[in-house]
Amino acid sequence: MGRRWVLGLLTLYGALWLLTTTAGRWQVESGVLGAIRDTVARTAPGQRPQKLPSTNQHGARLPYYYVDVTVPCPFLLRVQRGYQIAPLWGSGADEWYLWIFGFKFIIARPMVWVS
Repeated sequence: MGRRWVLGLLTLYGALWLLTTTAGRWQVESGVLGAIRDTVARTAPGQRPQKLPSTNQHGARLPYYYVDVTVPCPFLLRVQRGYQIAPLWGSGADEWYLWIFGFKFIIARPMVWVS
């Protein structure tokens, strides 16, 4: 009985993690991407921004933006986001979201940068 209980608990944990990685990640990332694209479009009209695949890269041309979402455990998502319009004109943040079956809440913003 003990093994069955542990196996059931691990299966539930894995299923919740998979749900957060698919549905939760998509929901949080799409909201953040929409906000960044709108910000870049309003501040740099007529320019086509470049989306970077990672936070560790710099754009070949300005403006550029990035959004990186990771899921360390079920219901918790870490978002690293930012944009750069000109050499000294950009912003970004590191945020933690709590996602509960369609509802998302920012629970921490340990870092914000502005240039």
